[in-house]
Amino acid sequence: MTEPHSKPTPGFDFEVVGRSVTAFLTPRCNSNSLISDEKFIDGVCACIAFLLSEVLELAHNDSGGSQLVLKDIRITVCSHSEHKVAFQYSKVFWKGSG
Repeated sequence: MTEPHSKPTPGFDFEVVGRSVTAFLTPRCNSNSLISDEKFIDGVCACIAFLLSEVLELAHNDSGGSQLVLKDIRITVCSHSEHKVAFQYSKVFWKGSG
């Protein structure tokens, strides 16, 4: 995670996710020191890419290789305690957008 661009995740758009992370953090940070640190934002994006790819791979395996639907992803997260902890406060994950 200290060198997020050394092994890029295929199909993961660091630029778009980085803008979303920055937009999310901007009103929550008292100082802009973290937001202006490009390496920090890239590291957060790398963590997001890793977590998403791991959850999607587990969901694919748990579904028996069939096409994934949202329910498959939620079941996977709920049945793996370490992932449930990571997503427990995500409004988007549990209730959808907004």
